Amino acid sequence: MGSPISYFRKLATGLAALVAVGLSVGGAHAATIYNISGGGLDDGHACLSSASAGACAAEALFSVNDTFSVTGTITIDSVNNLADINITLTSGSFVGDHNGVAEVVFTDTTFVVTDYNIMSFGNNVFGLGTSASISVGTFTQFDAGAAVVGGPTGFGEAATASAFSCSINGTGGICGFTIGSSRDFDLPVGGDSLDFVSTFNVSVAVSPVPEPSAALVFAIGLLVVTPIVRRNQP
Repeated sequence: MGSPISYFRKLATGLAALVAVGLSVGGAHAATIYNISGGGLDDGHACLSSASAGACAAEALFSVNDTFSVTGTITIDSVNNLADINITLTSGSFVGDHNGVAEVVFTDTTFVVTDYNIMSFGNNVFGLGTSASISVGTFTQFDAGAAVVGGPTGFGEAATASAFSCSINGTGGICGFTIGSSRDFDLPVGGDSLDFVSTFNVSVAVSPVPEPSAALVFAIGLLVVTPIVRRNQP
């Protein structure tokens, strides 16, 4: 058997490893995941792609006139100053009048933004702009009599996400962002190409992340310490 000093040095090394494991496992969640708990697509418009720069809202042919709920998550990594958005719009519509089309409806449409560069100021988070990917389930056009007049299904688009902002605390808060503000989400409507701009305002709540139990951390520590103790037994 080694000397008592040597034994306790090795035991201390093992206990230090136990503490390190516990800290690394318990503190691994730098990012906070927020579930969408309310709100949704509540503003937006569509204009001709040929409309003059900066005049899309003023020359809008279609607009969002209701709030359409979304599901999904917003993840905020305050350590690396990044945010991810992953939301699904079950159904949302733009109403107006253009070449016989009175309403356009998006269904099962997913909006994804990855690694959005953000800045944090206390409980407030801001982001300027980045790319987004959009997966559209169906895009249906209706006339004034609610008859289908066309629309593609199952396609993807790229657009720009902008004006991201959140006001959050330890349990949740509110977030808002816009997709397509750079006039880069364009679709055919009534024989013309229209640019769609969609604004989302949502409430969020922290998604509970299970932390490792004390028993799990202790068990990991035993795996570290037990071999040291055995090596020092006669």
